[in-house]
Amino acid sequence: MTTPFSRSTRSLAADDGRGSLAGIAGAALVLGLWSAWLWLARVPVREQSTSARVEVGTAVFPVEAAESGRVAANRMRLGQVVGPDDVLVELDVRAEELQHAETRTRLDAIAPQRSALGAQLDATGRSLAEGAEETRAAVRVAQARLREART
Repeated sequence: MTTPFSRSTRSLAADDGRGSLAGIAGAALVLGLWSAWLWLARVPVREQSTSARVEVGTAVFPVEAAESGRVAANRMRLGQVVGPDDVLVELDVRAEELQHAETRTRLDAIAPQRSALGAQLDATGRSLAEGAEETRAAVRVAQARLREART
């Protein structure tokens, strides 16, 4: 008697799994090599830029002043090695000194005005206090007159 799918059954009985084993081993090998390349390979990265430059590790840095002004003395030489506390340029400070003196003069001129205004303010405060006391006295007199008029 014939069984359904007799050829498939014979084919499965004859298969010993070597082909599948070889396919799995090949896939595992490819996966292992790909993983090794993924973790160990060095891939260069290249980028484009419109403004780029290459600098050496000990590059030259520009000299920048923290303050603006006119240069009075220049102590720089080409190729000079400088330290953090070396004076390279002296600035002319006459303009700043004149501005400082002008500001000091204005402050000195304002000081007497300030003291006079303070004295005037104190006098006005005393005058207001006296006026308030006079007003209270006038109110008391008016209240006394009102009581007298009612009686």
